[in-house]
Amino acid sequence: MNTSRRTHFEKLLLALTLVIPLARLGYAEPIGEAMGKAHELLKDHKSGAPAVGAAVEPGSNESRAELMRRAEVWSPTDVESADIAKGALGFSDLGPADTITCQYDAQRTAKAKTSSQTNTSSKFFCKDEKHGLFRVKYGDKEDVAQTAATKLAWALGFGADPKYNTTVKCAGCPDDPWKSLDPQGGGRGSKSDPSHVATFPLASVEFQMEKEAAAKGFTVKAIEEKEGQGWSFKEIDNMDGNIPDLKTHRDGLKLLGVFLQHVDNATRQQRLVCLRPRDSSPEAPCPKPFMYIEDLGSTFGASSGMHVGQNGKFSLSAWISNCVWSPEAPGRIGHLPGIKFHGSTLVNPEISDAGRQFLGSLLGRLSQDQIRQLFETAGVEAFSQTPEGGGAGVAAWVEGFNLRVKEIQEGRCLDAERSQLQSKVGTPKKK
Repeated sequence: MNTSRRTHFEKLLLALTLVIPLARLGYAEPIGEAMGKAHELLKDHKSGAPAVGAAVEPGSNESRAELMRRAEVWSPTDVESADIAKGALGFSDLGPADTITCQYDAQRTAKAKTSSQTNTSSKFFCKDEKHGLFRVKYGDKEDVAQTAATKLAWALGFGADPKYNTTVKCAGCPDDPWKSLDPQGGGRGSKSDPSHVATFPLASVEFQMEKEAAAKGFTVKAIEEKEGQGWSFKEIDNMDGNIPDLKTHRDGLKLLGVFLQHVDNATRQQRLVCLRPRDSSPEAPCPKPFMYIEDLGSTFGASSGMHVGQNGKFSLSAWISNCVWSPEAPGRIGHLPGIKFHGSTLVNPEISDAGRQFLGSLLGRLSQDQIRQLFETAGVEAFSQTPEGGGAGVAAWVEGFNLRVKEIQEGRCLDAERSQLQSKVGTPKKK
């Protein structure tokens, strides 16, 4: 292990000794994050990942940093014509009122469990003839949040992995596939009864960007120096290349993160890829490096400052509890507190006025019907009837969405309007 990696690893061991007491007090997420980071470092050392700065694309001498310098985060799109219900892949049978039946992929599920950094989100892999292979997340209000957030990012022209919220009937699944792979769960998840069909109401059906890109004639290849490297918002600060409007688009993405309250924005949640026309040579330099947020599950809530917590995912009262802007610098500094021990990389970011106007204009092109569909197709009505939903239906979420859009467009905090809406939906639960 070279000196820099050894130093990093020593710091990590120290961090572990600090967060273990927190885990005993109930902060399970911090210890999971630290253990995940340890796993990453050890895997990196064993695999002999290329040195930082080495070329990562065939046919090119460009390093990851150089490719990132010219990477885009946005593609021109017709916002007004975006069909929110069908989403990026045009599926009309993956809504909250629909049910699909698929075949359990035990091997991929077991592999995901083995490689998972934190083992927190329950998930499994499934496939059917029409939709192909997809991942299913279940049993978490994150399922609602990420469906709405990814559809919004896609509709505005930012990258996203397509996600849908629907009921899944899985042939061959244990009733709880993810837990069944735990030692305490019997560890028999890959040996389930082929005749058994497990039902998962309003689960998140997730596809990778590769499926959308293929439909448009592109291939997608990860740009990384080690597996699952991702990228940090801090890395792209002051890294604007020579592409016109690149900073504006990146500031727009940062502000979208603030708008959504993308609180879990650690490096692994973002992805850097090469988009290449299918008929071009894979040995040629990358024609279009592209960055996007891969995991938008911890959105539409608010940070607790320590960990994601119950208010960090799809809580309307938490989402509207703060202005989009920092009270000290409205219109310039976004309000997005970091989360200790989660490796937050997007913390109260400074936003250029061009970036503010850019995102404000994109959001303003959405119709009220499209905004309503964001929440309807995410399953908000059913979720609102649960204890976590707190009775906040689609109409209330649309009102909160419009309030935050207006704060972006006007570059100021609308405290009176926020207080009025809060009186309707209540205050956040204690963290």
